[in-house]
Amino acid sequence: MNPACLACGAELPPAGPAGGQRRLYCGHACRQAAWRRRRAARAALPRADELDSLIGYCFVQTDPIDGAAEVILTLKATARRARRLALETPPQLTWRLERTAQALEAALRELWPLDD
Repeated sequence: MNPACLACGAELPPAGPAGGQRRLYCGHACRQAAWRRRRAARAALPRADELDSLIGYCFVQTDPIDGAAEVILTLKATARRARRLALETPPQLTWRLERTAQALEAALRELWPLDD
């Protein structure tokens, strides 16, 4: 079985007799789409000055109950984000993101059985 395109999941054509570098995308459109996704992901990351303020916030918090609530909310948000990303990623990542979301949601239901 031939490997799949990282952007669309279509099967890549077999390598030619000369060998060469392994293909990752089925064509220019998929390569371009992947580049745009990577660029958008980089743009969504916080800048260094934003990270400094976030790190300062994390260490200022002293109430353990507030900290626990923050952890629970962060895990719920992470599960939702994994579900959304599973709709946009190539098939090689989709099942992993779906299973990650399911595992987080199951653990939260078991350990914190509260309604949203």
